[in-house]
Amino acid sequence: GFIVDNFNGDAYTWETIVDNGSNVMSIRWNSSEAMNDLAKTPELALTGGTSYTLRFDLRTGSFDENLAVIVYDDSGTAMDTLLNFVNYLMPYETKTVNFTVASDGNYRIGYYGYSAQDEFRIYVDNISIVETPACPPVLSVSVSDITENSARANWDNVGADYQIVWDLAGFDPEGAIAVDVMDTTYEMI
Repeated sequence: GFIVDNFNGDAYTWETIVDNGSNVMSIRWNSSEAMNDLAKTPELALTGGTSYTLRFDLRTGSFDENLAVIVYDDSGTAMDTLLNFVNYLMPYETKTVNFTVASDGNYRIGYYGYSAQDEFRIYVDNISIVETPACPPVLSVSVSDITENSARANWDNVGADYQIVWDLAGFDPEGAIAVDVMDTTYEMI
């Protein structure tokens, strides 16, 4: 299971709580000490040189929080900091990062909370780690600024670049011309 380290030895550390009807991993504030706590996932057997995608939902309460997401090897040594959120204050957002490990072995993903004293709470939910697909799906697609002759497509970033195809409803995407895009917004005219 998860391993929790309470480095500052206070009464508060990572725990499972119910948030909006779902069990989530969370840590609360301490009014007299800074947060200094780590929760590590169960061991993951990973293959060296293979690209993996870590995805999880993250939110904070009503104050800025600090959280680092770190890969640890089976001896507990920190190998790489994947993400570092400083003064983070947001409702639930899906976070995604691709990573590789150098060699075959057992690894854990650590969520290290290090917020200042007397902040509020960090929530982590829906953690998944999969081999990175050759063509990752885009997330949270929306269309805005729709006119008779154009529209703007928007999506969350899950890769470095994209190819877009579009036409009238019912078209065959295999026969369409693809447009290379290096952003998370594209205006279709």
